[in-house]
Formats: sequence, C-alpha cells, structure tokens
Amino acid sequence: MTALEVPAKWYRPGRAQCDAVVVRLSPEGALFMRTEDGAERRYHRAALRVTAPLAALEREVTLPDGGLLLLPNTARVNQWLDRKTLLNRLYAGEGKIRYVVASLILAPLLLFVLFRFALPAMAAHVARWVPEPYVELVSRQTLAALDKSALRPTALPENQTRKYRDYWRRTIASLGLDPADYHIEFRYSDTAGANAFALPDGHIVITDQLVSLLDGDRDLLQAVLLHEIGHVERRHSMRLIAQLLVATVIVSYLFPDFGGVAELFIGGGSTILYNKFTQELEWEADNYALQRLAAVKDGRRHFLQAMSKLAEIAAPEPAAADWLS
Repeated sequence: MTALEVPAKWYRPGRAQCDAVVVRLSPEGALFMRTEDGAERRYHRAALRVTAPLAALEREVTLPDGGLLLLPNTARVNQWLDRKTLLNRLYAGEGKIRYVVASLILAPLLLFVLFRFALPAMAAHVARWVPEPYVELVSRQTLAALDKSALRPTALPENQTRKYRDYWRRTIASLGLDPADYHIEFRYSDTAGANAFALPDGHIVITDQLVSLLDGDRDLLQAVLLHEIGHVERRHSMRLIAQLLVATVIVSYLFPDFGGVAELFIGGGSTILYNKFTQELEWEADNYALQRLAAVKDGRRHFLQAMSKLAEIAAPEPAAADWLS
C-alpha cells in the first residue's frame, strides 16, 4: 500500500468547531495531519482509537490528546485503519452477495445450534450450582402463584389424602428415599386437568382429576409420584427455569426491540406447569421411576397402567408443534 492523502475534519480537544485538515496515511503505520497554517502533526496507528465502520458514515479517529478526526469512509482508508483485522475483513464482505446469502443461511443455523444444544447444556450446568435457599424460594413463589391462578384447594376428603400420604411415606422409605425430602400436595385444577408436577424443592402437586382418572389406586399414583421424584432428583425444574432465563437474556440481547420477551419468559410462576419438559428429560424421569419400581412387586406394571391411562386423555398435538417449540 502506497501513502494515501485525504481531506479530513479535525476537532480540537474540548472544541465543537472543526478545522479542515489534510491527512496522510503512510504504509509504515504513521498518520500525518497537516493544518491550514502548514503545521504538521504525526501519530502512530497504535496510539489511535478507531470506531468500527458504519454504513457510509465518516470514520471517527480519536487522537492521543483527545482530539477527534473524521476521515472519509473509503476502502483504502478502511484498509489502513483496520489493517489485517477481522473487522476489516467482515466490513469488506458486507456488500458482497455471496456473504449476504451465507449469513442468511448460517445465522438461523447458529441460532438453532445455540437453542437446541448449547442452551440446554448451559442450563444443566447452572442448575447444579443453584444454592438450596434459592431453590426453596423459587418453589414457594411458584406454588403461591399457581394457587392464585391455576390451582384450587383439593375437594378430596381429608382422610383419603391422609391415607395416601401415609402410604407413600412408607413406600418411599422402603425404596431408600427420605420421606422428609418430598411433600405431597393435592389441588383441584380445571386448567391442568389430570396432572402432576414437581417443584424444584421436592413439593409434588397431584390434581384431584388425576386421582379420579387412576380410580384412587395408590399403586398407580405411586408410579406417577416416582416419575415426578425423578424430575426432582435430576433437577429438571431448575434446568427448565435456568434455560428460560438464559434464553431470555440471549433473545433480549439479539432482539432488543422485543422488550416484552423477558416478561413473557420470567413473568410466570406457572413456568413449570405450562412449559413441557423435553422428551429427553421425560425419559430420564421415566427411567428413574422404572429403576425404583423394579424393587416393588408389580411396580413396573403399575407404571405402565398409569402411563396408559394418561395417554388416553392426552390430546394429539399438531405436527407443527415440535417445530414451533
């Protein structure tokens, strides 16, 4: 590259008025600025602070003394300012159709990989390190929010729920689990229907409709309970919450105009109820329950019966649901 001489605008430190100057850019990396009175100043490129190119706007160069130079936004000026940098190569390809087409293909692919693989991996790592007091706080707030929105007090007789709890305490203890780690809650819910879900701290909510669907069979309910305990043991709820929070940060950063995204993701304690676990996490919970039930007489058969009854009432999802999720 030969020396390049261009007209420029010079703003002295602390001045709002600019002076017309001539700037010479040498191949050795020196910038020479000549003012109207013939005086010349010399600066080395390493001492300059240069802003990134933006469309056709003039390039801003901050001088060591705090002055500001505005240089024309041309290919040769950019080559000197951003010499051999990734920024310069990206800027050079900005207007080339092949790079535009490539970015249109690669950007969605990158987002897919980020949300499909990287995000769950990050969430799993974050979930393992969440302090227990925060887990308990999230669980309390979630249950309180659901009690105000989707859940109602159980309509089951108290002696029936007490018998269920006593039975489960005995069977859970026989499976090598600590009954103090899990708390069974009964609720009525038109919204959730026949359902059960686990909160991160070990509270497991079972709806009256699920009890009715399983005909009050304690063994079938125990199979469902162990599936939900699998979610707790594998910290699936915290992984889901962590994944949604990390996704919110990423989406808010990539698409700052969508200000409501954060409220959409974070705003509900109903996250655990309304957001499905991935098939992989459901398989993990199923396998956990089956491993535990292997030690119980007819335990796996009871699990199969419970899952079959739930499958009968599950509404088929549209084919596009997997893509939209």
